[in-house]
Amino acid sequence: MNRALPHSQAIRVEVDAYLADVIRLAQKNCRALAKSGAFNFVYKVSLAGDCFLARVCSNERPRLANARSLLQRVPILVGCGQFDAAEATLRKFVETAFLCLYFTDHPVEWTEFQKNPGAGISRETTTPIANNAHREPSFYANYARELLAGEPSGLAVAAAGRLIVAYGRLSQAVHAAAASVNKHLGTAHDAIDEQSIGRFGETYRRCVADVAIVVAARLCKRFDSLPPVHRAWFDWLVGSETKKRLRAGPFGLDPPR
Repeated sequence: MNRALPHSQAIRVEVDAYLADVIRLAQKNCRALAKSGAFNFVYKVSLAGDCFLARVCSNERPRLANARSLLQRVPILVGCGQFDAAEATLRKFVETAFLCLYFTDHPVEWTEFQKNPGAGISRETTTPIANNAHREPSFYANYARELLAGEPSGLAVAAAGRLIVAYGRLSQAVHAAAASVNKHLGTAHDAIDEQSIGRFGETYRRCVADVAIVVAARLCKRFDSLPPVHRAWFDWLVGSETKKRLRAGPFGLDPPR
């Protein structure tokens, strides 16, 4: 960057040059991704998850419609070579599912949470409502796992367990610890290749599929009434073995209040 002329005209010139570089990079990536089977897979996972959530979301807390926007961002981030940002978005998606399972069952705590959703973790046990409305992420994850232990097929509690593990791994993309030991200045974007996209795609599908399973178990009445197209996308997402076990039944918890 040219720091010799720190006035508005010089900055404008640099911004124009920067945006031109961004456009060239985006065009280059789009040409490459048009032939990428791995990227097609990532997009298909987003499409499948979005299609499923679009049909089951209603009045849960927080609304799963918010989670759909996270799925829609992921292909854009991958296509821009922002794998850390894509993993951070996937982490947020998993966390939203855990929050949904807890707060859908706890309307009083949800009202408190809405007053200040950005508040830090509460450790004040003399105000249990506020305390439970602002707990550490592991609290809501463990609540989901305990709740889903009562699901008769065992598929939902297993999915919750995998999501807890995945959440921990995805947290590396959020925290600075791993990047802080690098000896060189990192690039503004990651290299895009089939192997990198493929590795992310497998993690992505597993997480989205597991979120779909735990949501289906909790919102089983809506899940049972899925139209054929939406059910087909769900079946593709979770895979043939899980699909067979689900159809063999029984599956799901009692509908939430």
